[in-house]
Amino acid sequence: MRFLEPFHEMTELFSGHRYPTSNLYFRNVWRIQMLLQEQMVSTDLAISRMAKDMKSKFDKYWNCYSIVLTFAVVLDPRYKLEFVEFCYKKLDVSTSYDKVNVLREQMRELFEEYLRVIPPLCEQSSTIGTISGCDDDMDIMIDEFDSYRSQCADARSQSQLDLYLGETLIDRKQFSDLNVLYYWRRNSVRYPKLALMARDVLSIPITTVASESAFSHGGRIIGKFRSSILPTNAEAILCGRDWLEAYDYEDDEDEDANCLSTNIENLVGPFRYLGGVLRAQGLPWRGLIFRPGSSGTIYGNHEKRLLIRDGKNLKRRLVQQSRRGYAKEGKLNGIVN
Repeated sequence: MRFLEPFHEMTELFSGHRYPTSNLYFRNVWRIQMLLQEQMVSTDLAISRMAKDMKSKFDKYWNCYSIVLTFAVVLDPRYKLEFVEFCYKKLDVSTSYDKVNVLREQMRELFEEYLRVIPPLCEQSSTIGTISGCDDDMDIMIDEFDSYRSQCADARSQSQLDLYLGETLIDRKQFSDLNVLYYWRRNSVRYPKLALMARDVLSIPITTVASESAFSHGGRIIGKFRSSILPTNAEAILCGRDWLEAYDYEDDEDEDANCLSTNIENLVGPFRYLGGVLRAQGLPWRGLIFRPGSSGTIYGNHEKRLLIRDGKNLKRRLVQQSRRGYAKEGKLNGIVN
């Protein structure tokens, strides 16, 4: 589906195993917001309804984002403030001017903080000259030159941000694969303090959410620490969940495990028993397991729900566990590895 394709691309871009730099964040999230606004007025009612639901969730998180991530795209020489202004105008012309001004002022405040904290390079060089202990006339003249150069450096430092923003944009098509971190490393002589700020801003991680938390409505089942899964595995998790929830759920206490096995075969195709476990064959993902059981069967910690098939409806019942870990009731347990 074309509507969901950009979300797929975003998942691949921001997945934890790639660690993209923060300059990619703003323009890709802006792209998603533009897409949602366009599809909210789609003639397809299903797409329009889906886009409205997604937009409400998008707004909830977009309102909490840090403006420093917008600094990152400004520090990309292919975009700078012009691109941010363009994006804001596409979203809302009436508020774009104020947003750009706020962004410019906050970025200037951050840069001034770097000017205040980091000592001028010329002061460091003059200190080294004093340590040498030379006090002849030539050294005095050089000290005066160091003082003059320090004053000039301070004046230049205060305008480094303005000089950078005033320069012509780099051709985006010619430098489509520009390494922004390498760009600032090479230009650290021209913009010494601005380059330090760019290094810190561009190194902000934008993949800090555990992958399992991003695709699960329940608790963390991978663990509380950050982890990484491939996009193909993320697709398998989503498809598996969608397949399981595509059926109506009912409770039935009198199902027979043998009958269930036959019905499951009709549902997913051929199956085979391995070590007392019924494995369905021909599924697009690996390891969907149906395990017959009765009252008192011990289930592992990863076996969370009972899945029952009566020929029409896939039924689910929570596994009731005692302190010793026994399932008090239930006849069939489905687990996804």
